[in-house]
Amino acid sequence: MNIPYLLSMLKTEKLSELVANIDLPALDMNLAIWESIDRGEIEVDEEKDTVKLLVAAEPSSDSDLKNKILRVIQHYNRENTNVTRGRLNGLVKDALTGQGYPWHEYIMAIQHLIDGELVVQTVVEVPAEVKTTIKNTGKKKEKIVRPAHKFAFLCLTENIESSEEWNKKSVEKWIAEFKQASVK
Repeated sequence: MNIPYLLSMLKTEKLSELVANIDLPALDMNLAIWESIDRGEIEVDEEKDTVKLLVAAEPSSDSDLKNKILRVIQHYNRENTNVTRGRLNGLVKDALTGQGYPWHEYIMAIQHLIDGELVVQTVVEVPAEVKTTIKNTGKKKEKIVRPAHKFAFLCLTENIESSEEWNKKSVEKWIAEFKQASVK
């Protein structure tokens, strides 16, 4: 496992955050961290909950998983749309059973595709829709009709120009489906 790459991606110096993102049994996680310490890649202070990166992180990931994720992104792009990180989350690991690839391997594979400039991630923020009414007392009452939401879309670098239009269509579809569901 590439602890320096994971640590650099997480942009943290908290050991607890690093540990929280390693999806392995404690035995394997501890061994990976200890081996990284022994190689002089990181420095850990458990009492202070700190971890310090001591080397330049070299991008790497599970090549099989990285290629599968790339194929999924390619499929969506052939359909003139972009896959979201949320949809990929569900494809890579079942939230109910926990079956699938380890979380750290998944996030490193996506970041490796981004770092390799094969894939671009675009974040689209949709603000909450709030309905304001005025009570008999004259006070305003706000009700959230649709919560704020962030979409993290992934597309092939070669399709970046079409990406904005595809993302807009996906967001509009989500808003329409949300409105329809709230009417029922």
